[in-house]
Amino acid sequence: MSFRPPVNIEKVNDVYLKATCDDSGFLREMSDYFTFEIPNWRFMPQARNRMWDGKIRLFNWHKKHLYLGLLPYVRKFCEDRNVRISHKEGDFDTPVQITREEIQDWITSQNLKISPRHYQIDGLLHSINNPRSVIISPTGSGKSFLMYLMTLYYDVQTLIIVPTINLVEQMAKDFASYGWSQSIHRIKSGASKETLMQVTVSTWQSIHKLKADFFKRYDLIMVDECHLATAQSLKGIMEKAHHCKLRYGLTGTLQDAKTNRLILEGLFGKIHRLTSSRQLIDEGTLADLNIKTVVLEYPKYISETLREYTYQNEIDFLCSNPGRNRFITNLACDQEGITLVLFQFIEKHGKELVDLITSKTDYPVYYIHGGVEGDEREKVRIICDQRDNAIIVASMGTFSTGINIPKIKNVIFAHPTKSKIRTLQSIGRGLRKTKDKTNMVLFDIVDDLSHKRRKNYTYKHFEERLAFYGAEQFNVKIIRVPIAHENTNTELKTQICASE
Repeated sequence: MSFRPPVNIEKVNDVYLKATCDDSGFLREMSDYFTFEIPNWRFMPQARNRMWDGKIRLFNWHKKHLYLGLLPYVRKFCEDRNVRISHKEGDFDTPVQITREEIQDWITSQNLKISPRHYQIDGLLHSINNPRSVIISPTGSGKSFLMYLMTLYYDVQTLIIVPTINLVEQMAKDFASYGWSQSIHRIKSGASKETLMQVTVSTWQSIHKLKADFFKRYDLIMVDECHLATAQSLKGIMEKAHHCKLRYGLTGTLQDAKTNRLILEGLFGKIHRLTSSRQLIDEGTLADLNIKTVVLEYPKYISETLREYTYQNEIDFLCSNPGRNRFITNLACDQEGITLVLFQFIEKHGKELVDLITSKTDYPVYYIHGGVEGDEREKVRIICDQRDNAIIVASMGTFSTGINIPKIKNVIFAHPTKSKIRTLQSIGRGLRKTKDKTNMVLFDIVDDLSHKRRKNYTYKHFEERLAFYGAEQFNVKIIRVPIAHENTNTELKTQICASE
Protein backbone atom coordinates (compact mmCIF):
# COMPACT_ATOMS: atom_id res chain seq x y z
CA MET A 1 0.00 0.00 0.00
CA SER A 2 1.41 3.36 -0.99
CA PHE A 3 2.21 5.82 1.81
CA ARG A 4 0.80 9.34 1.73
CA PRO A 5 2.08 12.02 4.08
CA PRO A 6 -0.33 13.36 6.73
CA VAL A 7 -2.53 16.41 6.24
CA ASN A 8 -1.86 19.14 8.76
CA ILE A 9 -4.98 21.03 9.85
CA GLU A 10 -4.56 24.39 11.55
CA LYS A 11 -7.24 26.67 12.96
CA VAL A 12 -6.77 30.13 11.44
CA ASN A 13 -9.70 31.79 13.26
CA ASP A 14 -13.37 31.04 13.88
CA VAL A 15 -14.12 31.19 10.16
CA TYR A 16 -11.27 29.32 8.48
CA LEU A 17 -8.99 26.38 8.88
CA LYS A 18 -5.81 25.82 6.88
CA ALA A 19 -4.93 22.46 5.34
CA THR A 20 -1.38 21.70 4.19
CA CYS A 21 0.27 18.56 2.94
CA ASP A 22 3.59 17.62 1.34
CA ASP A 23 1.56 15.78 -1.30
CA SER A 24 0.20 18.56 -3.53
CA GLY A 25 -1.69 15.98 -5.57
CA PHE A 26 -3.73 15.06 -2.51
CA LEU A 27 -4.57 18.70 -1.85
CA ARG A 28 -5.69 19.02 -5.46
CA GLU A 29 -7.92 16.02 -4.90
CA MET A 30 -9.37 17.69 -1.79
CA SER A 31 -9.87 20.94 -3.67
CA ASP A 32 -11.86 19.08 -6.33
CA TYR A 33 -13.91 17.42 -3.57
CA PHE A 34 -15.01 20.84 -2.33
CA THR A 35 -15.75 22.19 -5.81
CA PHE A 36 -19.36 22.24 -7.06
CA GLU A 37 -21.11 23.18 -10.24
CA ILE A 38 -24.06 25.52 -9.76
CA PRO A 39 -27.34 24.27 -11.32
CA ASN A 40 -28.32 26.21 -14.46
CA TRP A 41 -25.10 28.24 -14.30
CA ARG A 42 -24.95 28.50 -18.10
CA PHE A 43 -27.94 30.84 -18.06
CA MET A 44 -26.32 33.29 -15.64
CA PRO A 45 -24.89 36.59 -17.01
CA GLN A 46 -21.32 35.88 -15.78
CA ALA A 47 -21.34 32.56 -17.59
CA ARG A 48 -22.78 33.99 -20.79
CA ASN A 49 -20.04 36.62 -20.75
CA ARG A 50 -17.47 33.84 -20.21
CA MET A 51 -16.36 35.37 -16.91
CA TRP A 52 -17.19 32.29 -14.81
CA ASP A 53 -17.12 28.52 -15.28
CA GLY A 54 -20.19 27.96 -13.07
CA LYS A 55 -18.25 26.40 -10.19
CA ILE A 56 -18.08 27.27 -6.50
CA ARG A 57 -14.71 26.44 -4.93
CA LEU A 58 -14.89 26.21 -1.16
CA PHE A 59 -11.20 25.36 -0.84
CA ASN A 60 -9.00 28.41 -1.43
CA TRP A 61 -6.01 26.93 -3.25
CA HIS A 62 -3.83 30.01 -2.80
CA LYS A 63 -4.28 30.31 0.98
CA LYS A 64 -5.16 26.63 1.54
CA HIS A 65 -8.16 27.87 3.51
CA LEU A 66 -11.49 26.16 4.04
CA TYR A 67 -14.46 27.07 6.23
CA LEU A 68 -13.89 25.84 9.79
CA GLY A 69 -17.36 24.31 9.96
CA LEU A 70 -16.38 21.85 7.22
CA LEU A 71 -13.81 20.11 9.43
CA PRO A 72 -16.01 16.96 9.76
CA TYR A 73 -16.03 16.66 5.97
CA VAL A 74 -12.23 17.04 5.85
CA ARG A 75 -11.87 14.28 8.43
CA LYS A 76 -14.19 11.98 6.48
CA PHE A 77 -12.37 12.75 3.23
CA CYS A 78 -9.00 11.84 4.75
CA GLU A 79 -10.34 8.79 6.56
CA ASP A 80 -11.81 7.36 3.34
CA ARG A 81 -8.35 7.67 1.74
CA ASN A 82 -6.36 6.35 4.71
CA VAL A 83 -4.63 9.67 5.19
CA ARG A 84 -3.76 10.70 8.73
CA ILE A 85 -4.65 14.16 10.07
CA SER A 86 -2.39 16.06 12.42
CA HIS A 87 -3.27 19.28 14.22
CA LYS A 88 -2.13 21.49 17.05
CA GLU A 89 -3.35 20.41 20.49
CA GLY A 90 -6.31 22.49 21.64
CA ASP A 91 -7.27 23.77 18.17
CA PHE A 92 -10.36 21.61 17.82
CA ASP A 93 -11.27 20.63 21.37
CA THR A 94 -14.86 19.56 22.01
CA PRO A 95 -16.54 21.83 24.56
CA VAL A 96 -17.55 20.43 27.94
CA GLN A 97 -20.96 18.81 27.53
CA ILE A 98 -23.85 19.65 29.87
CA THR A 99 -26.81 17.38 30.57
CA ARG A 100 -30.53 17.92 30.04
CA GLU A 101 -31.00 17.86 33.82
CA GLU A 102 -28.50 20.71 34.17
CA ILE A 103 -30.21 22.80 31.51
CA GLN A 104 -33.61 22.05 33.08
CA ASP A 105 -32.29 23.30 36.45
CA TRP A 106 -31.04 26.48 34.79
CA ILE A 107 -34.43 27.07 33.13
CA THR A 108 -36.17 26.66 36.49
CA SER A 109 -33.83 29.23 38.06
CA GLN A 110 -34.78 31.88 35.47
CA ASN A 111 -38.46 32.19 36.48
CA LEU A 112 -39.44 32.53 32.83
CA LYS A 113 -42.77 34.06 31.80
CA ILE A 114 -43.22 31.27 29.24
CA SER A 115 -42.45 27.60 29.77
CA PRO A 116 -40.23 26.29 26.97
CA ARG A 117 -41.61 23.47 24.86
CA HIS A 118 -39.72 20.18 24.87
CA TYR A 119 -38.05 20.82 21.51
CA GLN A 120 -36.98 24.33 22.58
CA ILE A 121 -35.24 22.77 25.58
CA ASP A 122 -33.64 20.28 23.18
CA GLY A 123 -32.56 23.18 20.97
CA LEU A 124 -30.99 25.07 23.86
CA LEU A 125 -29.18 21.94 25.06
CA HIS A 126 -27.87 21.23 21.56
CA SER A 127 -26.73 24.83 21.10
CA ILE A 128 -24.79 24.93 24.35
CA ASN A 129 -23.07 21.65 23.57
CA ASN A 130 -22.39 22.75 19.99
CA PRO A 131 -21.21 26.39 19.89
CA ARG A 132 -21.55 26.38 16.08
CA SER A 133 -24.72 25.03 14.52
CA VAL A 134 -27.49 25.40 11.94
CA ILE A 135 -30.81 24.82 13.69
CA ILE A 136 -33.82 23.88 11.57
CA SER A 137 -37.24 24.46 13.08
CA PRO A 138 -40.37 25.39 11.11
CA THR A 139 -42.13 28.75 11.02
CA GLY A 140 -44.35 29.07 14.09
CA SER A 141 -42.20 26.83 16.28
CA GLY A 142 -40.86 29.70 18.39
CA LYS A 143 -37.35 30.30 17.04
CA SER A 144 -37.29 33.80 18.57
CA PHE A 145 -37.93 32.30 22.03
CA LEU A 146 -35.06 29.86 21.52
CA MET A 147 -32.82 32.81 20.63
CA TYR A 148 -34.02 34.56 23.78
CA LEU A 149 -33.06 31.54 25.89
CA MET A 150 -29.63 31.42 24.25
CA THR A 151 -29.15 35.13 24.91
CA LEU A 152 -30.04 34.66 28.58
CA TYR A 153 -27.80 31.64 28.99
CA TYR A 154 -24.66 33.07 27.44
CA ASP A 155 -25.13 36.62 28.85
CA VAL A 156 -22.63 38.18 26.43
CA GLN A 157 -22.66 40.88 23.76
CA THR A 158 -25.14 39.52 21.23
CA LEU A 159 -25.89 40.35 17.59
CA ILE A 160 -29.11 39.03 16.04
CA ILE A 161 -29.37 39.36 12.25
CA VAL A 162 -32.78 39.25 10.54
CA PRO A 163 -33.77 39.65 6.87
CA THR A 164 -36.23 42.58 7.09
CA ILE A 165 -36.86 45.84 8.94
CA ASN A 166 -40.19 44.49 10.18
CA LEU A 167 -38.41 41.58 11.83
CA VAL A 168 -36.05 43.98 13.65
CA GLU A 169 -39.04 45.45 15.45
CA GLN A 170 -40.75 42.07 15.83
CA MET A 171 -37.68 40.51 17.44
CA ALA A 172 -37.37 43.40 19.91
CA LYS A 173 -41.08 43.11 20.79
CA ASP A 174 -40.77 39.34 21.18
CA PHE A 175 -37.84 39.70 23.59
CA ALA A 176 -39.78 42.25 25.65
CA SER A 177 -42.79 39.93 25.82
CA TYR A 178 -40.54 37.07 26.98
CA GLY A 179 -39.24 39.17 29.87
CA TRP A 180 -36.15 40.98 28.55
CA SER A 181 -36.04 44.12 30.69
CA GLN A 182 -33.12 45.92 29.06
CA SER A 183 -33.22 48.11 25.99
CA ILE A 184 -32.41 46.49 22.65
CA HIS A 185 -30.43 48.37 20.04
CA ARG A 186 -32.11 48.32 16.64
CA ILE A 187 -30.05 48.89 13.50
CA LYS A 188 -32.04 49.80 10.44
CA SER A 189 -32.09 52.57 7.87
CA GLY A 190 -30.08 55.50 9.24
CA ALA A 191 -29.75 54.20 12.81
CA SER A 192 -26.42 54.44 14.62
CA LYS A 193 -24.32 51.30 14.45
CA GLU A 194 -22.64 51.85 17.81
CA THR A 195 -24.20 50.99 21.16
CA LEU A 196 -23.37 49.90 24.71
CA MET A 197 -26.51 47.74 24.91
CA GLN A 198 -26.04 44.01 25.33
CA VAL A 199 -28.34 42.95 22.49
CA THR A 200 -28.35 44.37 18.96
CA VAL A 201 -30.86 43.42 16.28
CA SER A 202 -30.09 44.38 12.70
CA THR A 203 -30.98 43.61 9.12
CA TRP A 204 -28.04 42.19 7.23
CA GLN A 205 -28.44 45.02 4.66
CA SER A 206 -27.68 47.60 7.38
CA ILE A 207 -24.32 46.13 8.41
CA HIS A 208 -22.92 44.11 5.51
CA LYS A 209 -20.67 46.96 4.35
CA LEU A 210 -19.15 47.56 7.79
CA LYS A 211 -15.54 46.57 8.44
CA ALA A 212 -14.50 43.62 10.57
CA ASP A 213 -13.79 45.91 13.57
CA PHE A 214 -17.53 46.44 14.05
CA PHE A 215 -18.09 42.74 14.74
CA LYS A 216 -15.28 42.36 17.30
CA ARG A 217 -17.49 43.35 20.24
CA TYR A 218 -19.96 40.50 19.66
CA ASP A 219 -19.37 37.15 21.33
CA LEU A 220 -22.65 35.60 20.15
CA ILE A 221 -24.13 35.97 16.66
CA MET A 222 -27.46 34.45 15.65
CA VAL A 223 -28.84 34.69 12.11
CA ASP A 224 -32.56 34.22 11.55
CA GLU A 225 -33.56 32.76 8.16
CA CYS A 226 -29.93 31.75 7.77
CA HIS A 227 -30.51 30.04 4.40
CA LEU A 228 -30.03 33.61 3.10
CA ALA A 229 -26.45 33.42 4.38
CA THR A 230 -25.48 31.88 1.06
CA ALA A 231 -26.07 35.32 -0.44
CA GLN A 232 -22.79 37.14 -0.91
CA SER A 233 -23.45 40.01 1.51
CA LEU A 234 -24.57 37.89 4.43
CA LYS A 235 -21.75 35.43 3.79
CA GLY A 236 -19.39 38.39 3.99
CA ILE A 237 -20.76 39.37 7.42
CA MET A 238 -20.07 35.93 8.87
CA GLU A 239 -16.59 35.93 7.36
CA LYS A 240 -15.82 39.31 8.97
CA ALA A 241 -16.90 38.00 12.39
CA HIS A 242 -13.78 35.84 12.41
CA HIS A 243 -13.26 35.93 16.20
CA CYS A 244 -16.83 34.95 17.18
CA LYS A 245 -16.96 31.39 18.52
CA LEU A 246 -20.70 31.31 19.28
CA ARG A 247 -22.47 31.42 15.92
CA TYR A 248 -25.86 29.97 15.09
CA GLY A 249 -28.01 29.98 12.02
CA LEU A 250 -31.76 29.37 12.37
CA THR A 251 -34.21 28.61 9.61
CA GLY A 252 -37.38 26.72 8.81
CA THR A 253 -35.96 24.89 5.82
CA LEU A 254 -32.92 24.66 3.57
CA GLN A 255 -32.31 24.50 -0.13
CA ASP A 256 -31.59 21.04 -1.45
CA ALA A 257 -28.42 22.03 -3.33
CA LYS A 258 -25.35 20.54 -1.65
CA THR A 259 -23.35 23.73 -2.20
CA ASN A 260 -25.77 25.82 -0.18
CA ARG A 261 -25.78 23.34 2.67
CA LEU A 262 -21.99 23.16 2.80
CA ILE A 263 -21.66 26.95 2.84
CA LEU A 264 -24.08 27.12 5.76
CA GLU A 265 -22.31 24.33 7.62
CA GLY A 266 -18.99 25.95 6.86
CA LEU A 267 -20.06 29.31 8.31
CA PHE A 268 -22.14 28.05 11.24
CA GLY A 269 -21.58 24.33 11.87
CA LYS A 270 -23.43 21.04 11.50
CA ILE A 271 -27.14 20.99 10.72
CA HIS A 272 -29.50 19.99 13.52
CA ARG A 273 -33.26 19.55 12.96
CA LEU A 274 -35.33 20.23 16.08
CA THR A 275 -38.79 19.33 14.87
CA SER A 276 -41.09 19.49 11.83
CA SER A 277 -44.38 21.14 10.94
CA ARG A 278 -46.06 17.74 10.86
CA GLN A 279 -44.91 16.95 14.41
CA LEU A 280 -46.05 20.34 15.71
CA ILE A 281 -49.44 19.96 14.01
CA ASP A 282 -49.88 16.51 15.55
CA GLU A 283 -48.92 17.89 18.98
CA GLY A 284 -51.41 20.74 18.62
CA THR A 285 -48.73 23.44 18.69
CA LEU A 286 -49.49 24.58 15.14
CA ALA A 287 -52.81 24.89 13.35
CA ASP A 288 -54.05 21.91 11.42
CA LEU A 289 -53.23 22.25 7.71
CA ASN A 290 -55.36 21.28 4.75
CA ILE A 291 -53.89 21.74 1.28
CA LYS A 292 -56.30 21.98 -1.64
CA THR A 293 -54.49 21.86 -4.95
CA VAL A 294 -56.95 23.37 -7.41
CA VAL A 295 -55.96 22.15 -10.87
CA LEU A 296 -57.32 24.50 -13.54
CA GLU A 297 -58.01 22.59 -16.75
CA TYR A 298 -57.86 24.77 -19.85
CA PRO A 299 -59.63 24.10 -23.18
CA LYS A 300 -57.74 21.83 -25.56
CA TYR A 301 -57.26 24.56 -28.16
CA ILE A 302 -55.37 26.68 -25.62
CA SER A 303 -53.02 23.83 -24.70
CA GLU A 304 -52.34 23.28 -28.40
CA THR A 305 -51.69 26.98 -28.93
CA LEU A 306 -49.27 27.21 -26.00
CA ARG A 307 -47.33 23.98 -26.58
CA GLU A 308 -44.34 25.84 -28.06
CA TYR A 309 -44.32 28.59 -25.43
CA THR A 310 -41.21 29.31 -23.38
CA TYR A 311 -41.44 29.36 -19.60
CA GLN A 312 -41.68 33.16 -19.57
CA ASN A 313 -44.37 33.10 -22.26
CA GLU A 314 -46.38 30.69 -20.12
CA ILE A 315 -46.03 32.87 -17.02
CA ASP A 316 -47.10 35.96 -18.99
CA PHE A 317 -50.16 34.09 -20.27
CA LEU A 318 -51.19 32.95 -16.78
CA CYS A 319 -50.71 36.35 -15.15
CA SER A 320 -52.84 38.07 -17.77
CA ASN A 321 -55.49 35.38 -18.21
CA PRO A 322 -58.87 36.93 -17.30
CA GLY A 323 -60.56 33.63 -16.43
CA ARG A 324 -57.72 32.59 -14.11
CA ASN A 325 -57.60 35.98 -12.37
CA ARG A 326 -61.36 36.00 -11.88
CA PHE A 327 -61.10 32.49 -10.45
CA ILE A 328 -58.51 33.61 -7.89
CA THR A 329 -60.61 36.67 -7.10
CA ASN A 330 -63.71 34.56 -6.44
CA LEU A 331 -61.68 32.20 -4.29
CA ALA A 332 -60.26 34.98 -2.13
CA CYS A 333 -63.60 36.70 -1.70
CA ASP A 334 -65.40 33.46 -0.78
CA GLN A 335 -63.19 32.81 2.25
CA GLU A 336 -63.85 33.82 5.84
CA GLY A 337 -61.09 35.09 8.09
CA ILE A 338 -57.77 36.67 7.11
CA THR A 339 -56.82 35.56 3.59
CA LEU A 340 -53.36 35.95 2.07
CA VAL A 341 -53.04 35.97 -1.74
CA LEU A 342 -49.44 35.57 -2.89
CA PHE A 343 -48.22 36.72 -6.29
CA GLN A 344 -44.81 37.20 -7.93
CA PHE A 345 -44.97 40.15 -10.34
CA ILE A 346 -46.22 43.54 -9.15
CA GLU A 347 -47.25 45.29 -12.34
CA LYS A 348 -48.41 42.41 -14.49
CA HIS A 349 -50.20 40.40 -11.81
CA GLY A 350 -50.41 41.91 -8.33
CA LYS A 351 -52.02 45.17 -9.46
CA GLU A 352 -54.60 43.27 -11.54
CA LEU A 353 -55.51 40.98 -8.64
CA VAL A 354 -55.85 43.72 -6.05
CA ASP A 355 -58.09 45.77 -8.37
CA LEU A 356 -60.33 42.77 -9.08
CA ILE A 357 -60.56 41.72 -5.43
CA THR A 358 -61.23 45.26 -4.21
CA SER A 359 -64.09 45.64 -6.70
CA LYS A 360 -65.76 42.42 -5.56
CA THR A 361 -65.55 42.37 -1.75
CA ASP A 362 -66.63 44.53 1.17
CA TYR A 363 -63.68 43.24 3.22
CA PRO A 364 -60.71 45.60 3.62
CA VAL A 365 -58.02 44.76 1.05
CA TYR A 366 -54.32 45.49 1.62
CA TYR A 367 -51.61 45.52 -1.04
CA ILE A 368 -48.07 44.67 0.07
CA HIS A 369 -44.98 44.52 -2.14
CA GLY A 370 -41.33 45.54 -2.12
CA GLY A 371 -42.19 49.20 -2.72
CA VAL A 372 -44.29 49.45 0.46
CA GLU A 373 -42.36 50.96 3.38
CA GLY A 374 -41.76 48.93 6.51
CA ASP A 375 -43.88 51.24 8.68
CA GLU A 376 -46.85 50.74 6.35
CA ARG A 377 -46.39 46.95 6.46
CA GLU A 378 -46.36 47.12 10.24
CA LYS A 379 -49.66 49.07 10.19
CA VAL A 380 -51.20 46.32 8.04
CA ARG A 381 -49.96 43.68 10.47
CA ILE A 382 -51.48 45.48 13.47
CA ILE A 383 -54.80 46.08 11.70
CA CYS A 384 -55.13 42.49 10.50
CA ASP A 385 -54.24 41.21 13.95
CA GLN A 386 -57.31 43.03 15.25
CA ARG A 387 -59.78 42.15 12.49
CA ASP A 388 -61.78 39.00 11.80
CA ASN A 389 -61.92 39.39 8.02
CA ALA A 390 -59.50 40.95 5.54
CA ILE A 391 -57.64 40.11 2.33
CA ILE A 392 -53.92 40.74 1.92
CA VAL A 393 -52.56 40.69 -1.63
CA ALA A 394 -48.81 40.40 -1.24
CA SER A 395 -45.71 39.58 -3.25
CA MET A 396 -44.07 36.28 -2.33
CA GLY A 397 -40.66 37.81 -1.80
CA THR A 398 -42.08 40.33 0.67
CA PHE A 399 -44.43 38.13 2.62
CA SER A 400 -42.92 34.64 2.66
CA THR A 401 -40.65 36.01 5.40
CA GLY A 402 -40.81 39.07 7.54
CA ILE A 403 -44.43 39.61 8.60
CA ASN A 404 -46.08 37.73 11.41
CA ILE A 405 -49.91 37.74 11.33
CA PRO A 406 -51.05 34.72 13.37
CA LYS A 407 -54.71 35.18 12.34
CA ILE A 408 -54.03 34.30 8.68
CA LYS A 409 -56.46 31.47 7.99
CA ASN A 410 -56.26 31.04 4.23
CA VAL A 411 -53.27 31.22 1.89
CA ILE A 412 -53.63 31.27 -1.89
CA PHE A 413 -50.68 30.56 -4.19
CA ALA A 414 -51.59 32.70 -7.19
CA HIS A 415 -48.10 32.19 -8.66
CA PRO A 416 -46.70 28.74 -9.50
CA THR A 417 -43.48 28.82 -7.50
CA LYS A 418 -41.05 25.91 -7.55
CA SER A 419 -38.93 27.10 -4.63
CA LYS A 420 -39.08 24.67 -1.71
CA ILE A 421 -38.02 27.35 0.75
CA ARG A 422 -40.54 29.91 -0.46
CA THR A 423 -43.30 27.29 -0.52
CA LEU A 424 -42.75 26.09 3.05
CA GLN A 425 -42.17 29.58 4.43
CA SER A 426 -45.34 30.84 2.79
CA ILE A 427 -47.28 27.96 4.34
CA GLY A 428 -45.76 28.88 7.68
CA ARG A 429 -47.42 32.31 7.48
CA GLY A 430 -50.72 30.65 8.33
CA LEU A 431 -49.75 27.85 10.71
CA ARG A 432 -49.69 29.80 13.96
CA LYS A 433 -52.63 29.03 16.23
CA THR A 434 -54.77 31.66 17.91
CA LYS A 435 -57.63 31.50 20.39
CA ASP A 436 -60.12 31.53 17.50
CA LYS A 437 -58.09 29.66 14.86
CA THR A 438 -57.18 26.00 14.94
CA ASN A 439 -56.79 25.26 11.23
CA MET A 440 -55.67 26.85 7.97
CA VAL A 441 -56.25 26.11 4.32
CA LEU A 442 -53.73 26.44 1.52
CA PHE A 443 -55.18 26.79 -1.97
CA ASP A 444 -52.43 25.89 -4.40
CA ILE A 445 -53.47 27.08 -7.87
CA VAL A 446 -52.21 24.67 -10.53
CA ASP A 447 -52.44 25.23 -14.30
CA ASP A 448 -52.77 22.15 -16.49
CA LEU A 449 -51.78 23.23 -19.99
CA SER A 450 -50.39 19.85 -20.93
CA HIS A 451 -50.52 18.84 -24.57
CA LYS A 452 -50.67 15.08 -25.21
CA ARG A 453 -47.76 13.69 -23.15
CA ARG A 454 -45.94 17.00 -22.85
CA LYS A 455 -46.46 18.65 -19.47
CA ASN A 456 -46.27 22.43 -19.27
CA TYR A 457 -43.63 24.17 -17.19
CA THR A 458 -45.81 25.30 -14.29
CA TYR A 459 -47.47 21.90 -14.00
CA LYS A 460 -43.99 20.41 -13.51
CA HIS A 461 -43.44 22.99 -10.76
CA PHE A 462 -46.65 21.76 -9.14
CA GLU A 463 -45.28 18.22 -9.15
CA GLU A 464 -42.22 19.51 -7.29
CA ARG A 465 -44.46 21.23 -4.71
CA LEU A 466 -46.47 18.01 -4.39
CA ALA A 467 -43.23 16.22 -3.55
CA PHE A 468 -42.53 18.84 -0.85
CA TYR A 469 -45.97 18.30 0.64
CA GLY A 470 -45.46 14.56 0.67
CA ALA A 471 -42.06 14.84 2.33
CA GLU A 472 -43.59 17.05 5.04
CA GLN A 473 -46.52 14.58 5.44
CA PHE A 474 -49.14 17.29 4.80
CA ASN A 475 -52.75 16.43 3.98
CA VAL A 476 -53.34 17.13 0.28
CA LYS A 477 -56.55 17.05 -1.77
CA ILE A 478 -56.51 17.52 -5.54
CA ILE A 479 -59.52 19.29 -7.06
CA ARG A 480 -59.82 19.64 -10.84
CA VAL A 481 -61.81 22.57 -12.21
CA PRO A 482 -62.45 23.37 -15.91
CA ILE A 483 -61.76 26.99 -16.72
CA ALA A 484 -62.52 29.10 -19.78
CA HIS A 485 -59.97 31.41 -21.33
CA GLU A 486 -62.37 34.34 -21.29
CA ASN A 487 -64.10 35.88 -18.30
CA THR A 488 -66.33 33.41 -16.54
CA ASN A 489 -69.39 34.24 -14.47
CA THR A 490 -69.38 30.88 -12.70
CA GLU A 491 -68.67 31.36 -9.04
CA LEU A 492 -65.67 29.50 -7.71
CA LYS A 493 -67.45 28.18 -4.64
CA THR A 494 -69.94 26.37 -6.88
CA GLN A 495 -67.13 24.95 -9.01
CA ILE A 496 -65.18 23.57 -6.08
CA CYS A 497 -68.24 22.08 -4.40
CA ALA A 498 -69.18 20.35 -7.64
CA SER A 499 -65.64 19.00 -8.04
CA GLU A 500 -65.53 17.64 -4.50
